[in-house]
Amino acid sequence: MNADAVILAIESSGESGGAAVFVGRELRAEVPISARRSHGQNLVPAIRDALAQAKVRGEDVSAVVVNEGPGSYTGLRVGLAAAETFAFVHKIPVVGIGAMEAMCEELLRSDALLKSSGALCLIPCLDARQDEVMAAAFLWDGTKLTRTQHDMLVIPEQLGRLAGKDEALAFGSGAFVYRGRISLPVHAENVEILPASVGLAAFRHKPDTFFETAPGARVQLRYFRPVMAKTIVERGGSV
Repeated sequence: MNADAVILAIESSGESGGAAVFVGRELRAEVPISARRSHGQNLVPAIRDALAQAKVRGEDVSAVVVNEGPGSYTGLRVGLAAAETFAFVHKIPVVGIGAMEAMCEELLRSDALLKSSGALCLIPCLDARQDEVMAAAFLWDGTKLTRTQHDMLVIPEQLGRLAGKDEALAFGSGAFVYRGRISLPVHAENVEILPASVGLAAFRHKPDTFFETAPGARVQLRYFRPVMAKTIVERGGSV
């Protein structure tokens, strides 16, 4: 990736969110949304403020990276709409990155002890309601993060199966809410994704995608329960 490329990162998959700006891989600005569930009102101002704080213009941005889920149905759509609108105006690509990858980056940037730890299975968990969590598994060896389990919807008691025989740590809203029902160690804090972690996850897992993706290419959002996320018309009903 060009060392001077300006990347705009957008997060809106959960109750909070915001925008971040990178120049190369250096974080220049991060503007979180503090008000819960207010993406519709506050995401565009957050993007504008992040660009201003980074002292770059919209036309300087080379690509937009957005959280593609799984996550909040409404939040994901608001984030993607903002990303696609910005990209359309400036004729640049939109790159999607998974929520689980972004959660791992958030944990690693917020917990300095993990950065120097040995091999550890990280299990990001999102509260999917209905007594279930959306989870995945990644192996962290101190420098490299490798996915070992795909995203899956499980009950909290099944999370231990994702780790296998490896030492593991569960974290995120799903682990925090159901910590009394999980057999694995659970991170003491409820780790939530901040916008910079969306960009960091893309740099780690999709470093060449920014300039291989054509402007106008669509990002496919991922929901907890895709069938339930469809509109009435899409499910064959009437309005």
